[in-house]
Amino acid sequence: ILVPLEIAASGEQHANAQILAAAGAAKVLEQSEATPETLHTHIEEIFKNYQNYTINMQKLTKTLPQNGREKFVEAILSLT
Repeated sequence: ILVPLEIAASGEQHANAQILAAAGAAKVLEQSEATPETLHTHIEEIFKNYQNYTINMQKLTKTLPQNGREKFVEAILSLT
């Protein structure tokens, strides 16, 4: 369950959360709509469909770039 901060400067948290939600790997709860009741509803949804969320996250993970940490370190070291 992702709750993007409304104060994020360029909406990057919301955009990233929507990518995961569109892939079926997460639920997005807008900060303005966050109440104990809506959070409870989202939690129930996740539990009811936990296997689907897990499968979707595994599928999404396979599409992401690998070795990000190493690439990041290489990029930083190349600046020196």
